[in-house]
Amino acid sequence: MIGYYIDSNYATNACLRIRYLNIINLFESGQFEIFRHDNIHKYSIVLFGRKFLDADVLLAKKLKAAGKVIYFDICDNYFYNPDNLADYIHYANNIKQMLLLADHITVASSTLKAALAPQLGTAARKITVIEDSYEKNILKNIGLTKKIHSLIKLLKYKRKFQSKNLNLVWFGNAASPNAITGMQSLAKIKDVLQEFNDKHKKINLTVISNNYTEYKKTICNWHIQTSYLKWDNNIFLAILKMQDAAVIPIINNPFNACKSNNRLIQAIINNVDVIADTIPSYEEFQQYCFLDDWQHGLQQVLQGKCSSQAKDARIKAAKEIIFKKYCAKKIAEKWLRVFQI
Repeated sequence: MIGYYIDSNYATNACLRIRYLNIINLFESGQFEIFRHDNIHKYSIVLFGRKFLDADVLLAKKLKAAGKVIYFDICDNYFYNPDNLADYIHYANNIKQMLLLADHITVASSTLKAALAPQLGTAARKITVIEDSYEKNILKNIGLTKKIHSLIKLLKYKRKFQSKNLNLVWFGNAASPNAITGMQSLAKIKDVLQEFNDKHKKINLTVISNNYTEYKKTICNWHIQTSYLKWDNNIFLAILKMQDAAVIPIINNPFNACKSNNRLIQAIINNVDVIADTIPSYEEFQQYCFLDDWQHGLQQVLQGKCSSQAKDARIKAAKEIIFKKYCAKKIAEKWLRVFQI
């Protein structure tokens, strides 16, 4: 049996669901489970999913000494630390221990593999890229009270939603201590959005994230209509499907360069256009979305509201790639190969 050692909030954390929980649910029952300390004797392999704190390193060493095979999966470049943050220096030291301890390493992008390779030297060959999948359905937050609150939020949003406007969405984590990322990246496109709003079409920008304070500081005083929604599993897909395009501005740094394409494919699979800055994991979709081309991208998305023929064609072509490479079933098959099952 293989034990997935991951944080306990996997149901509400998008990365943990995409990378682990959704995949485990596709595996044959009895082969895989969320790690339990009382089941250590049953595991032949333990996968440490984004786990690299001191206690995690100690557990990995204990399991290794007991003859278990250790897999280490990581999604972000924690070695990028331009401000020499003490926490990230500590993380990097722990991650290096995990990299050297692991029998096999999995990462979410080829760029991240290249960033980690110097830490391993000749052992870099044990790094395998397993990309993220999109989520067809998102595990709902249970409980009648939560469901009612979610429904009220959705109804309020629909009430003020203006379908005739150009409706854009940005979704993701608000920030990261070690890099300019998240909502801060939206500053890159403030001027182009405001100019388009003034000259061509009124814009509604919906921000779906986890930090209202950052939104208030960064975005809410823009001269376009903006809305903030706290991430909510119950209504995220419904809100996403209402949008004309997802905007993904990206600050060029080694942290952002290592990101997977999960936001891009999540938007496209829900029939939403994408306007974004380029990172390596986006490049294969260059023909089917708008990369580094904000003015033209906004014009084309606006045109798609009037006549959807071109939009339908690019979404259809992009979906063919996504279904072939990034559905949960295809990603699960990659995991089975790396586990040699």
